[in-house]
Amino acid sequence: LIRDGLAHCKALGFDAAAVLGDPDYYKRFGFTPEAARKFESEYSGDHFQALELREGVLRAGRWKLAYPKAFGAVG
Repeated sequence: LIRDGLAHCKALGFDAAAVLGDPDYYKRFGFTPEAARKFESEYSGDHFQALELREGVLRAGRWKLAYPKAFGAVG
């Protein structure tokens, strides 16, 4: 499901993807905390990870993630 979702995101032209979850689980799909350091996010930390969907795109500088208010209400 994750691989299909990432393929769909890439086909739609997304440059990168980010997740918040277990690093040992998501590394099998190519996500890394190192890639996520290019993002400004209130969720930054060891469990925040990213993956380039277009090679080299994260080298272009800092990115900022904006979340819908409902995302912060979960919990």
